[in-house]
Amino acid sequence: MKLGIDVDGVLAAYQTAYDIHGGLEWWKPEVYIEAEPVKGALDAVRELSTQHKLVAITARAEHPATNQWLNEHGFGSYISELHHTKQKWNVPCHIYLDDGAQFLNGIYERGLVGVRYRYPHNANAFAKYSVNDWTEFVALIRSGVRGKLRINPRKIRSVTNAR
Repeated sequence: MKLGIDVDGVLAAYQTAYDIHGGLEWWKPEVYIEAEPVKGALDAVRELSTQHKLVAITARAEHPATNQWLNEHGFGSYISELHHTKQKWNVPCHIYLDDGAQFLNGIYERGLVGVRYRYPHNANAFAKYSVNDWTEFVALIRSGVRGKLRINPRKIRSVTNAR
């Protein structure tokens, strides 16, 4: 399967960089380059990449710092594509993992499969599937491979090169 993974809040714990800079806008490259990885993200990405194609999808403005961050924290070896877009659903994937309610809503509105990475800021967002951490996401993907996730193949637009 092809998995679309959000960067901020899912791969990168942007709050750490935000705190370091005393509340500066977290989306500025000089701030988010200092973010630490979300706990368990690298191990999970490494494991998932053995059977799935992983793509990073971020609403960040396009900037070399995003790719630099992915590479410096070890994700670059496991993520095959990086997309900068606020319309994440336009990147064809079987499953999307995101913490942004507006992005999850867009995914669901198009009949696609989204998984909410749960945080207090998205507690009220609709989500058919939610996870609290990377361990739960890996377990969900494993169970989905055995048919528990309901993925409508007609809703997946030209997902190519998916493992």
